[in-house]
Amino acid sequence: MGVFVLAGTVFYLWHQVSSFNTVPQLHISEPAADQTVDYGVLQFKGQTEKDAEIKINGETVYLDSSGNFSAKINLQEGLNTIIIEAENQFGRKAKITRRIIYDSGVKRN
Repeated sequence: MGVFVLAGTVFYLWHQVSSFNTVPQLHISEPAADQTVDYGVLQFKGQTEKDAEIKINGETVYLDSSGNFSAKINLQEGLNTIIIEAENQFGRKAKITRRIIYDSGVKRN
């Protein structure tokens, strides 16, 4: 019985330490990748850990109870570098960068 209690305690401590040392998971579902668009507003959607804080280009974005987020970003003509960051309660950060070219003259198929 003592071995099981010790093993459970060690597992709990290991889990706590590993969560402290890891960056939060960050997944961007939209836009899928860097691209060229012909419209000035782009929807960003994704998911992270529910306790993380999300920022897109330094602006805090609302996170629902499941860790999902969505934000519309206004684009400027030319190259737009969009930085999405997730920061957990321990200050660890995950970062994804999307490069979007806004060209109002591009014709989509």
